[in-house]
Amino acid sequence: MEQVERALEAYLLHYQGGVYAERRFFVGPFPHPRLGHAVVAVIEGEPYGSDSAAASAFTTALRSSLQPTLTPYAIPRQVFFVAQLLETRTGKIDRSANIQRLVAQHPAPQRTS
Repeated sequence: MEQVERALEAYLLHYQGGVYAERRFFVGPFPHPRLGHAVVAVIEGEPYGSDSAAASAFTTALRSSLQPTLTPYAIPRQVFFVAQLLETRTGKIDRSANIQRLVAQHPAPQRTS
């Protein structure tokens, strides 16, 4: 995941003049009905433009940008924008708690046979 985070950080620094450069973020596993888990990116704050079209455009541009440097399974399949990232008592991003919150808000579709 470290390689994915470095690639995402570089992308955020340059996307549309750096509008996301100061945002906190992380990448992690998210339940996926076919793959088991897929890589997702979680970015603090609203998408630039504050609408679903802006978030979708960002995700599409991000995935295209990362294709030359990352394997297909390492490229985030989805990007979540959250108002505020949950933190541990020491002020670090609590990845597990944030993923659990997202899973509760966005349950994966059930696999059908």
